[in-house]
Amino acid sequence: MNFKVTPNYIAILKGNKVKIYLNIQKSQIKIHLLRRADYNGKVDTAPVSFNIDDPKGFFELRRFKNHKELYEYFLTDASNLDYVLMILKAKYNS
Repeated sequence: MNFKVTPNYIAILKGNKVKIYLNIQKSQIKIHLLRRADYNGKVDTAPVSFNIDDPKGFFELRRFKNHKELYEYFLTDASNLDYVLMILKAKYNS
């Protein structure tokens, strides 16, 4: 497990691939799990690298600038921390 720390986010890497983005904010932690990306603007044709198994429906699928899709969750308290860590572990191991 490797980390890339920037002023805006912390990336968790497996090898040289980013698996998880954490954005530490004042009242929450914003979590992004990359689903698929294509930096030529054709994200619809890019292969899906990860489908989330989220029975509680916490993570929302988002698209950014037509070049990447990711799952997003805002962690505001520790009440669901065990569940969120289970999802993060599944993403890291994928």
